[in-house]
Amino acid sequence: MANMTDYDEVKSSYKLDVPENYNFGFDVIDKRAEEADKLAYIEVDKTDENIRHYQFSDLASSSNQFSNGLLSLGVKKVT
Repeated sequence: MANMTDYDEVKSSYKLDVPENYNFGFDVIDKRAEEADKLAYIEVDKTDENIRHYQFSDLASSSNQFSNGLLSLGVKKVT
């Protein structure tokens, strides 16, 4: 907002419109992995010697593994 003159007013009146069935994992991570599997983030350890790059497909795979693990423990979707 280039013409913002009152941050507090904008902040207090801001409303994020999220669809009812929005799922960040499906709607962002998985979709991005399928359409354009680019760099999602870079992990750097505190020595700056070990650097690892993660693609969106890496995040999708980890998310699916975690979800399957929860299912195997009997966790159910809340409706």
